[in-house]
Amino acid sequence: MERHDLTAPLNKWYRTPLGQRLLHAEQAQLNAVLPSLFGYHLLQVGGLPDRRMTESSLIRHQIMLTDRISPHVVLSPLSGRADALPLLSGQIDLVLLVHALEAARDPRQVLREAYRVLIPEGHLVITGLNPWSGWGAWRRARAKKQKMPWKNPFLSVSRLREWLTLLGCEVVTVRRFFFRPPVLPGGVFDQFTFLDNMGSRVCPIAANAYVLVAKKRVSTLTPVGLRWQRRRGRVVNKGLVGTSTRGKF
Repeated sequence: MERHDLTAPLNKWYRTPLGQRLLHAEQAQLNAVLPSLFGYHLLQVGGLPDRRMTESSLIRHQIMLTDRISPHVVLSPLSGRADALPLLSGQIDLVLLVHALEAARDPRQVLREAYRVLIPEGHLVITGLNPWSGWGAWRRARAKKQKMPWKNPFLSVSRLREWLTLLGCEVVTVRRFFFRPPVLPGGVFDQFTFLDNMGSRVCPIAANAYVLVAKKRVSTLTPVGLRWQRRRGRVVNKGLVGTSTRGKF
């Protein structure tokens, strides 16, 4: 059965107190990762449309995919869908998927599209929620409640590693974080920050959230001069239809 796109309700949940705390923790992790990833073009898929998750990146040309153009979008807006990116193949140096896989009808197709638009040796950064965590257990217990983010399918790091390997990507690093339970009142929740420090040392695999960094492993003989031309050329495919790739992995 085809799942509905959960991007809009997920973004609404992001504005709740719990969602804001997770967003703040994710931003701290991305700030530690993005400055070491270089290139000419960056694409952000997912996350709040009026929040820039890539401010710490040194890549100057930054694009945000959106299903509608809004005056509140803080990056260069690009209208389109994550499973059929309106971009030329092999043009993007860094793709950031902010819970885009959890919100997608077909997460594997979203991965295929991210892989397609990446340059050889380009980087893919994914934020996700861990099904084998306290939040994962809470999600299973509340599966019939149909509330965000518990109605979203959480994807494990091992599952993502398998999919990425089949695509031709190598997982470079995984950062696991955010160990606090989701059921505490706001003031009490903030008093449990010690769980984050303790969990990262004692049992990092039980973290509620993660940031995964992968690299596209494709051999290329493209001359340096042609890559310089890519930097100056366009990356958006105005034709749009027919640019996506669908396959099995």
